[in-house]
Amino acid sequence: MQVFPDGEIPHLWRVVHEMAGQHLEVLSMENRRPHYAQTLIHWILRSEERKEEPSHGRRETLSQSRQSMCGAFTNMWTEVTARQR
Repeated sequence: MQVFPDGEIPHLWRVVHEMAGQHLEVLSMENRRPHYAQTLIHWILRSEERKEEPSHGRRETLSQSRQSMCGAFTNMWTEVTARQR
């Protein structure tokens, strides 16, 4: 079971390339990966504090989330970018 089946985030170069094909341009970008990794770590810690509550399948999802999301962001395997307005 995957946490986000078919939920692959396209690489930044692909997004910029596709935008250029539509005559759009990137004006500003910011890498939010370090901040998002911290958000995910806090989410996992809070979820762990509640692990004794009825889970309805949550334990398996938490384990997969911990491994795939936090590890991916802290090891620089993926990133989150934000467009500034």
